[in-house]
Amino acid sequence: MQDMPYASVDYYSQQFHAYDLTIKKEHVTQAEKRHTNDEIEGVLVLAGTGQVIVNGQTHMITAGSLLLLMPYHIHQLIPETELEIYRFTFSLGLFLLNTTTRKEYATALKNVADFFPLVKLNARDEQEVRQLCQVILRETQQQGASELLNLGFISLLTYVFQKAQVFAIRQKKLPPYELLKYLHLHYQQPLTLKKVAQQFELSTEAVQQKLITLSGANFAENLNRVRIRNARALMPFEELSLNQIGKLCGYQSEAAFYQAFKQQVGTTPGAYRQPVIKNFKTTRIDAWEVYLYIQENFAQPLTLKKAAQELNLTTKQIQNLLLTTFDARFQELLLWTRLYYAKNLLLSLKQPVKHISQMVGFQDVAVFTKKFKQQYGTTPKQYAKEHFKPDPAE
Repeated sequence: MQDMPYASVDYYSQQFHAYDLTIKKEHVTQAEKRHTNDEIEGVLVLAGTGQVIVNGQTHMITAGSLLLLMPYHIHQLIPETELEIYRFTFSLGLFLLNTTTRKEYATALKNVADFFPLVKLNARDEQEVRQLCQVILRETQQQGASELLNLGFISLLTYVFQKAQVFAIRQKKLPPYELLKYLHLHYQQPLTLKKVAQQFELSTEAVQQKLITLSGANFAENLNRVRIRNARALMPFEELSLNQIGKLCGYQSEAAFYQAFKQQVGTTPGAYRQPVIKNFKTTRIDAWEVYLYIQENFAQPLTLKKAAQELNLTTKQIQNLLLTTFDARFQELLLWTRLYYAKNLLLSLKQPVKHISQMVGFQDVAVFTKKFKQQYGTTPKQYAKEHFKPDPAE
């Protein structure tokens, strides 16, 4: 786990919510002010045309454009015609929960770092992201935030962004912003002011001045805030000892990690970690890996045996993991996921029940109708008739 890239969050903020996701639908009619976000900010363009300026680079955006912006991306949306967008933000903790157990994590985020943070989605991927945005908005308004749903959304978002990166435009090097980004991407290394200055062929004084101008903090302050915030995000992962977390975040000794942590947070790593683990509902990341697999593949003809082969686990291991973490077996969780998405598709799409059943993985509409009624106490057709409300903005 060397050079695990920086992912998100404002290292100067005192407010840190590890698994938060917010989403809202907006209509942008005037140019925004240049800004950064405390966490990862995403924008999906639904309609309209305009421009986005990121770290001084300008690119056109149209329906289907997807932006994933890190805090070192100073950006601005400028509409040419009214832009209809979904804007969402999510935290480093949520991103780590989705990706730290995946082999592609380091490679994927390094690819994000090398490319301009804008891609163009194909029609199918755009529709999937759009529909899930609608679902999250509705669920948040009706029942409050769902950690499971948020995790599924980040999984889908990461997947479609990586897939579309082949169409991304490579970002030109902009030294002032590259300095800050370099710390975010290489904080695990034994960085020094002198080494960073040599990397960019600048004097140490120039590096300090540029960082202070950009962030209001010097080299050491920036580096420690990056490292400690990532350490806080790793605290729920019980498989990692405090010593391992410190080393993963770039501290060469346990004493240096403890000293920096207490200075930044006001308490020791051990004292900080106890309530974090106590409040952390999931105890096995492998169980979340299975759940993510179901989220990504529930519309396919999925079986426990196939899942076991894909995830390199035994069927018994999968069942035990899911029972321990979710109190449900594989088929129960798969059925719940399919019905859950079907319910929300019935509310957002005016489509025949047969079509909805196929979209969520049922081959037989009669079986779908029976299972739906058992779960929600009414047939899909009756449910859609009673609850369907067209989106007034569409």
